[in-house]
Amino acid sequence: MSESSQFSTNDLLNRALRVVRVRGNTTRTNINNLLEVLESERSEIGSIYLTAVFTLRQAARSLIDRRMASEIARNLVEITSSNIQNKKQVARKFLGLVKWLFEIAERLRLDLSNVRDFESLVKLLGGTI
Repeated sequence: MSESSQFSTNDLLNRALRVVRVRGNTTRTNINNLLEVLESERSEIGSIYLTAVFTLRQAARSLIDRRMASEIARNLVEITSSNIQNKKQVARKFLGLVKWLFEIAERLRLDLSNVRDFESLVKLLGGTI
């Protein structure tokens, strides 16, 4: 993946979709908590790592599906390891997209197991691309 497409809106949408595909019995409240933890720390890198470890802790407590937590943490670490600017802003956007896609999937009771990317989700919902 090229530097310009890594962490683009489209890339973040597809990453968030892969996270939501393995949501298990995670609740919306637990997704909201991730955004709160990210904002609780001023340090750009520190806030992202804090959120990653909090996510894994919530999985250990069975509040977030383990697969989902692993995907979230992996993506957050990738953001911190990248050469992009404004890492915290990118992490915030990623988690916001996770939240939005999570809410769509939950409210519409969608099975996302065969949805490979955001365009596939739109098609599933009856849109045309």
